[in-house]
Amino acid sequence: MNLLTLGRLEIDGSDFAEHQPLLLLSYMALEKRVLRGELADLFWMHQERRTLRLKALSEALRKLKRVSPGLVNADHTRAQTDVQTDVEFFLTTFSEGRLSDALTHYGGPFLEGIERNKRLHLAPELLEWVVNQREALQAKVLDICLILGERAARRETFDEAADYAWRAFSLNKDVAYPGEDDYERMHTLLFAAGRTQDATLLQTEAADIYGERNWSTHQQEARARLTFSLNLPPATSTGLSPFEQTQEL
Repeated sequence: MNLLTLGRLEIDGSDFAEHQPLLLLSYMALEKRVLRGELADLFWMHQERRTLRLKALSEALRKLKRVSPGLVNADHTRAQTDVQTDVEFFLTTFSEGRLSDALTHYGGPFLEGIERNKRLHLAPELLEWVVNQREALQAKVLDICLILGERAARRETFDEAADYAWRAFSLNKDVAYPGEDDYERMHTLLFAAGRTQDATLLQTEAADIYGERNWSTHQQEARARLTFSLNLPPATSTGLSPFEQTQEL
């Protein structure tokens, strides 16, 4: 049984759709063994009385157990789950350097849109946890897209490289904007493929955030920069991310 949290929130193969218990399951899956009192206070902070918070937690755990008896394990003090998540699969494939697999299985921002569910009472601390998870995962996706794009540029498949750059640029901007250096890397990949309109759009957005940039606007210069920097030894290459420098090319 797998819990899907990237771009959606559901248990694979189940029609159970109550977001509060599923959000609780997501938290337990990623934070591992958690105190019941902490869960009750975090998820039902809007309840004034502690007894009501603990009662609401017990009811949510019962609902999850009805989905599958072994889905959650809880005693008087702690609660936990062994359910596998798409986040864990993504992080494993990323850490193993299986970047294409990681990107293929990234379904979208973590718990996308959960904060717009008016039936949920998201405490500030819980919302902060969601946003932090979301930003950390998106940063890895951005890095993957740029690494794969620069690898494609090394092979001189510049159209493929530009597609990766555009995917990086098109990530949900409600989460976090790319860094200044990331914008420049995307810009170079797009110009190398001759996608000047897309590159100009990207440069305009970067200028709004970081100020005007004096980046190259010549296709051949962009290609030369990519192929030159990507053929330097990894320890001295300025065209790769720190993550890329640790990978076998």
